[in-house]
Amino acid sequence: MKTFHFFLLSAGLLAGGITTLLKNDVVPSCVVPLGALLTILSLIFWKLDRRNRALVRNGEDAIKFLDRTRNLPTEADGGPNVLMIIERDDYKTGRAKPFLGISGHFGYSRLLGYFFALFAALGLFFLVYGLSARRPDQPQSTTAVVKPLVGK
Repeated sequence: MKTFHFFLLSAGLLAGGITTLLKNDVVPSCVVPLGALLTILSLIFWKLDRRNRALVRNGEDAIKFLDRTRNLPTEADGGPNVLMIIERDDYKTGRAKPFLGISGHFGYSRLLGYFFALFAALGLFFLVYGLSARRPDQPQSTTAVVKPLVGK
């Protein structure tokens, strides 16, 4: 979770810097590097989270293997023994009722992924905005009108 806190701090500083630049009528193209950095930062932390989740799953698989070697009796509700912590958790979360009509277990990894995606999209928005927006004091470009040469 400390990694996620560091991400929130970094992303918050970048987003705050972007909004401060835009509020002070700075050239919008100045937010392009910050928007790109916010997107890249989100992707890096997402990959770190994926790696951490893979390591945790490896540990869970090892614990499940060791639990199965103990031949513990099942519980009265038909689920794994309470001492088989990982399998018992899988059993209970698999039977969980949907939350607000959304089925599936909402683990930390899934929710963190949503946060990373949100900040990556925000960074892309600022990147595109900075590339396409004009400065407020910059006049709109006018299209040159070409008059046809008629009957010389």
